[in-house]
Amino acid sequence: MKKKREFVKAIEEQFRRTFQMWKEEMKNIPAKEWRKGEIDYLVPARHLCHLIITADYYLGEKSPEEYDWNCYFGGDWEALTKDQLPKKADALRKISEFEEIMMSKFAGLTDEDLFKKETQSPWTGKNLAGKLLYLLRHSQHHVGEMHAELRRRGIRRARWR
Repeated sequence: MKKKREFVKAIEEQFRRTFQMWKEEMKNIPAKEWRKGEIDYLVPARHLCHLIITADYYLGEKSPEEYDWNCYFGGDWEALTKDQLPKKADALRKISEFEEIMMSKFAGLTDEDLFKKETQSPWTGKNLAGKLLYLLRHSQHHVGEMHAELRRRGIRRARWR
């Protein structure tokens, strides 16, 4: 009997749209603006680091204490100097690689899996569905923050998907 994947596919599609917006947003940012910002938190390169690190954490099963928060960019995304942040081309490659990792995780899930008890990050929800929806909200929240920052700078933004 074939296992149902209707809900998994719906969640996966929303993540794909979010990643499309992130990639479009990143491509619109001129190289000279990539590592700049009046507010350090809203430096585009730093914002992307945060997105990937947190998504990787929430997709995994390690506790916050066990997770290597420096695993992707060679240091703490909050503490890296602007010059240490990834170059735009590297960041675009990294986000595409991470999207593939994320989609491969979805490929193995069934709708039934979505209701497994959440133990890694119980503050996100009671089950895997809650954690995935939390991560989707988190990712989209940061797209919105970057969108507002680009508007403020007069840079073209990604279109809504």
